[in-house]
Amino acid sequence: MTTAEQPRFRRLPPEERRQEIVAAAARLALDGGLEAVTYRSVAEALGCARGLVHHYFGSVESLEAEAFTAAVATDLDDSFRRAEDQPGTVAALAHLLGHWVSEDPEPHKTLWLDAWCQAMRKPGIRQAVDHAMRASHDRLLALLQRGVDAGDFTHPDLAALAWQLLTALDGLIVHSSIGVNRGIVDVRATITRSAETSLGLKAGALSL
Repeated sequence: MTTAEQPRFRRLPPEERRQEIVAAAARLALDGGLEAVTYRSVAEALGCARGLVHHYFGSVESLEAEAFTAAVATDLDDSFRRAEDQPGTVAALAHLLGHWVSEDPEPHKTLWLDAWCQAMRKPGIRQAVDHAMRASHDRLLALLQRGVDAGDFTHPDLAALAWQLLTALDGLIVHSSIGVNRGIVDVRATITRSAETSLGLKAGALSL
């Protein structure tokens, strides 16, 4: 009898292969941070040679940046998709804040904190972080504008308000990821009440 041959690594079109590499890198980043993303770790996750990963990404930094971008974009899309399924913009914003505002550490939040730290010395990651933060602002601003158009919200400067809300959430990510300042205030109630006041909503309108 002959020994059964091991299945060969399947061929894919270049763009599909690249997407597969990025997806594997994103999973590694969520599990172990950006430092877990290496040519070796991604190759092992896919069962391919390191040279194949290097062929698509000329530096580990570019691979880390793509991994971060893919991970946070997926989370952002999922968050807004769930929010937009809600009946109206008030419910949508309430759902979004309920999802975002938590004092518990979570993989996507920890990855954000890791990327902020790495961005100080890695230009590729800094660019990816800037792009992701601007995308978050654009998506939140669009939701707030729909609320104004529907007569649900009032505010003279929605771009500034979106920035203020995201800045508060960024601070919460830092605190929750390293476990500091816990229990000082009810964080969810504080942020939602601030948003309610800013948007001309009654108290409790954004509470889940």
